[in-house]
Amino acid sequence: MSTWAQLAAALGLTLALSLTALAVIRRPLFTVLEYICGTDVGARFWTAYSSVLIFLAPLFLVAIMLRAGGDPVAEVQATIATAAVGLIAAFVIMGLAVSISASKKQAGPKPSPAAQ
Repeated sequence: MSTWAQLAAALGLTLALSLTALAVIRRPLFTVLEYICGTDVGARFWTAYSSVLIFLAPLFLVAIMLRAGGDPVAEVQATIATAAVGLIAAFVIMGLAVSISASKKQAGPKPSPAAQ
């Protein structure tokens, strides 16, 4: 397999995995972010931001980890593993941000000293 074909296959596989993850998570993520943000505008922004993160993190990792010239099966395996690590990292970052934001929302605003 030529180097260019290997690169195209790796990037195509990564894009397919990223787009599949986006298709699954986008609507539930928007719903959660709408609850946390309280506005449609904020939820749309953070959903778009998260989508870019989910899309770019695996691509970035695959692009820096891809080594041309190896066994094609090993390259596909490495691509899937690297893309999965990128997706997991993106979801962990998003999960931490959402859980912190949700816990702050549940705690509510602290009373001001003047109100006491």
